[in-house]
Amino acid sequence: MLESAQALVEIQPLAYMLEDLLHEASDDGLEVCLAESPHCDLPGVQEEYGLRYQTAIETVVETRGQSTFTGGPREPGRPRWHMAEHMTCWSDPTGVIYVALVREPECVRIVAGARPHPVEREAITLLPPSG
Repeated sequence: MLESAQALVEIQPLAYMLEDLLHEASDDGLEVCLAESPHCDLPGVQEEYGLRYQTAIETVVETRGQSTFTGGPREPGRPRWHMAEHMTCWSDPTGVIYVALVREPECVRIVAGARPHPVEREAITLLPPSG
């Protein structure tokens, strides 16, 4: 029974999941939480989440190649729309996919998401027919 249930679950690489999010995202993007712990003050939790963050990045690098940005909130070139402690992004013509490490006083999280590049919308004016 367990084998048949496992056959129904398709596991895809994180990069592919993020690509799917990019195609579904609105202008504000979509984000998912990959891991979260409310016990950020316990010994070892910060280190564990640092390792999980690195593992998530490595899995995306395997599919997408090297990132286009890696750094903290004050690094040049960082997307302004996210305030994670550390963020790694991969950008292409359609948008940005990312993995981020978020440390807050009450928790530590690893999030991943996608945000399309802004679209320049042209103004279309409908005028009544002349005549």
